[in-house]
Amino acid sequence: MSVSLRKEKKTISFKAIITILTVILMVPLLMLLILYYSNQAFKSTTHGVLEGLPGSAGEYFQAMPTAEEEEELKREIAKSYIAMEQERIADKLLLIRNEDQQLYNDLVIHLNRLNSRKMTTVQEIIRRNDIRDDLLVGLFDEMQHEENQEIANIAGQFTALDPIQAIRTIERNHRDGQLLIDELSKAFAVMNIEDAAIILAYLDESIKEQVMYQLPINLRRNVNDRINEIRQHQLYLIELSTYYENQLNEDALGDIGDDQQFSMEDLAAIYRVMSLEKGAQLLSTIEDREFKLSLYESINQLEKLMGYTPNTAELLAKGTQAYKDYDIKTTELTDIYQRMNRSELADLMERMWTRNQVFNQIELTTTDTIVFNERMLVVDVLNKLRTNVVAELMELMEPQRVTEISQALIS
Repeated sequence: MSVSLRKEKKTISFKAIITILTVILMVPLLMLLILYYSNQAFKSTTHGVLEGLPGSAGEYFQAMPTAEEEEELKREIAKSYIAMEQERIADKLLLIRNEDQQLYNDLVIHLNRLNSRKMTTVQEIIRRNDIRDDLLVGLFDEMQHEENQEIANIAGQFTALDPIQAIRTIERNHRDGQLLIDELSKAFAVMNIEDAAIILAYLDESIKEQVMYQLPINLRRNVNDRINEIRQHQLYLIELSTYYENQLNEDALGDIGDDQQFSMEDLAAIYRVMSLEKGAQLLSTIEDREFKLSLYESINQLEKLMGYTPNTAELLAKGTQAYKDYDIKTTELTDIYQRMNRSELADLMERMWTRNQVFNQIELTTTDTIVFNERMLVVDVLNKLRTNVVAELMELMEPQRVTEISQALIS
């Protein structure tokens, strides 16, 4: 154990010594390098010393020009340049300035000494070139700003519209070539996620796919997640519609007979999927006219959003009116039957039950028809008669009829 500790201490001590030596050597070297590149006199002196090195190292430094030789080269270059046209001198100086600002400055000094008047023109050309470059940059920045502003305006126009109008405008403008996918993608990129997701969820699938492909990855993921949430909610509302389809009318109306539990948009989705017969039955018992009108409008909006021709609300309203008319008929008959002889009324109801003729039929679609028959009328009239009257009628009917009618009354 003690041997291991001694070895570890020696290792640490050795590492510390190496670190100290490295610092002692590197700091002076670093200072010398800085001095070498920043002080021309020191650089020349260093070259003079290094020229004495043996072999190729010494030959390398011997081949390097001295400060005087560099100045002579600059003077020769200046003499060559000053004989050129002003535009050409300016081009060469600009190239040099891009590579070595100090050499550019030195050459300008030498050129001015040779012909200051000519160099005034050259420097004016260089200045104009710099102004032109700045102007181009400015123009490009202005163009970018205008493009960004245009994209923001497009996005603002779409979000100011309701989703249906926005979708139709986008599809029409794209079809007419007035709105390119690139512009549209940029517009969606500056919208908030909720607005973008609602429009894209119902937009033409081809346009939607192209737009989504061009969105930044993170934004695309967020928008796609929101679209999936919208679709999952739609599936949930379809399941609810199926559930209420099989509920007793009284129970269903407790949840979907007003907008206390569900938003009008959600109710529109539920009633739209429900069978027309069931929906009309439920709505015929609701007295709130404003609620029904708002529901019909929401169903129309939903179908437009989905790209369908709105007709469900109109058919629901037609079916609702048919049930209301039927309810008025049963109320009128109930008043009449209340005053009839009990034996005659029992006999009439038995005949109606056995015959079961269809006395009214409302065709909503080729597959949806509301049928009113005599058995329905018997059950609904009995439900409106006083309890003691119903009991008297049952005593006067045949047992088989009593059993069948009783089962219909409680179903």
